[in-house]
Amino acid sequence: MRNSLLFYGAIAPACLLLSCQQVPHEGAPTASLRQEKIDLKVVPLQDSTRKRMRSADFHCRVKDVHQSTERIERLVSALGGVVEESTQRNIYHAAKTLQYKTDSVKRVQLYTATSDLKLRVPVAQLDSVVYTLSVIADFIDTRTLRDTDATLSYYANQLGNQDVKQLGPTRNDKAIDMNAVAQNDQQERINRIIANKQIDENVAYSTLAVSLFQPEVADIQILADEDALTRAGFGESLWQSLLSGLRVFCNILVYLVAIWPLWVLLLAGYWLYRSRLRKWFAGAK
Repeated sequence: MRNSLLFYGAIAPACLLLSCQQVPHEGAPTASLRQEKIDLKVVPLQDSTRKRMRSADFHCRVKDVHQSTERIERLVSALGGVVEESTQRNIYHAAKTLQYKTDSVKRVQLYTATSDLKLRVPVAQLDSVVYTLSVIADFIDTRTLRDTDATLSYYANQLGNQDVKQLGPTRNDKAIDMNAVAQNDQQERINRIIANKQIDENVAYSTLAVSLFQPEVADIQILADEDALTRAGFGESLWQSLLSGLRVFCNILVYLVAIWPLWVLLLAGYWLYRSRLRKWFAGAK
């Protein structure tokens, strides 16, 4: 009996201790991490595994903006690229209107034709497009070539998408909405996947921003003279002059009649001078 008590007193605590070490703490987070095989060693700059994005900007003068724009668009389509945007506009400068004939005028408008293009071409054809632009241009104002390495950003997105799953909060954690946390993690994962997809697109297809302009051009137009078209003939002008003079005479007459009190005062003064003051001056002498 005594040996049984010793057995239970010594063995039972040991078993309890072992069981506590094997069972995880209640509410403690457990996670499963799936490591992706990502080679993070430094590779040469020209290595094909690097995510290099090439792009270019051109601002140059050409002889004819319209013809050059059409030539570039056809070239890009032939090389398997696309023209994302193509805009042609004119920048207007000074304008002058001169008399040309008795019934027409000459209008001279100075302007500069411009064209802005946004192109996407396969990266293998970028050098061909750059060479063609250099041939088309009469004068290159600015030329920028970019070669951006996005390898580290690509690796960062891959590492961020490793599968880390938390079973639940600990006992001391505050109540949280696990559905909201899961949705947020899923959205971040999607954003990183889309970001890597965008990097792959930019690696495969180069972006070119091309701005063309040509020397200042004069647009000359022969337009009808509005004043000459609306001007009356000689007979009509003479008749209108007679009517205008008659209207002036009538207006003067009306004005003279309107100031009749002044005429009355003048007549009264003249009569007073003739009848009274003249006799008084004569007697004084």
